[in-house]
Amino acid sequence: MHMRIILFAFVFLLGGVYESRNIKLEVKVNKEEVFQDEILKLEVSINFTKRGEIRLKVPELEDFEILAKYESRTLEKKAGKTYFQFKTTFFLLPKKTGKLVIGSFRAGSCKSLPIKIKVKPKEEKPKEEKSAPVIPSAGDGISV
Repeated sequence: MHMRIILFAFVFLLGGVYESRNIKLEVKVNKEEVFQDEILKLEVSINFTKRGEIRLKVPELEDFEILAKYESRTLEKKAGKTYFQFKTTFFLLPKKTGKLVIGSFRAGSCKSLPIKIKVKPKEEKPKEEKSAPVIPSAGDGISV
């Protein structure tokens, strides 16, 4: 009988340890190929279910200029369970051309994969065609 109680307590505590590490780390970019003068949006989301402090470790971004950084925190309760989300959004401008790598982010025991970005010279960017100005006609609902 005592062995069953000890075994149950061990499994229960082990389940609690697993639950306390229930962290999901997601890192994504809006484009994997950009021109040198194009702004790249990098989003990092940390989702977890246990209260506590989760620190985001950001890799060096030496190949990019950080134009802006926004952070948000969300708390949601569903079916008696509490869900937390920390979201950080970076707007980056590449400093050079070529194949650049955004290193791994870390949150708790989670680690993201590096993200590869191909940066093309701005000279290769196709020129936008200038369209002829649109002249409104009498049927466009414009009255003078």
